[in-house]
Amino acid sequence: IRENGKTAVQDIAQDLGIARTAAPRYDEERFDVTFIERALGLELDLARGALVRAVKAGGQAERLQVLPEDRLVAIAGEALPQGEGTKEFIDAVQQRMRAMPRPVTMSFLRLVAAESPAEGPPE
Repeated sequence: IRENGKTAVQDIAQDLGIARTAAPRYDEERFDVTFIERALGLELDLARGALVRAVKAGGQAERLQVLPEDRLVAIAGEALPQGEGTKEFIDAVQQRMRAMPRPVTMSFLRLVAAESPAEGPPE
């Protein structure tokens, strides 16, 4: 860090006329989908908190527009237990997945880019 509090990278960026941009912001969007068929067509990563690892091409999850990196948060209106990634969490989710009837509604969270606030009044 230089005397003026700026780093060398900031000085170089300024010299080159490169604007420093803020990191993108994300919001979480919750959505529900109802699975009718037995095979869901998705693979969950329970060690990472029920994150969708993969969606089978042509499968039910793909038709319902579930995407990799969506996070399962509830099954049949019942929130998943706390303790993501723990053995207890993994066992509880696996048990609920085996026991769930069809049709079943599952709730997911998806990260979406946050809208930027308007930059001043329109001219």
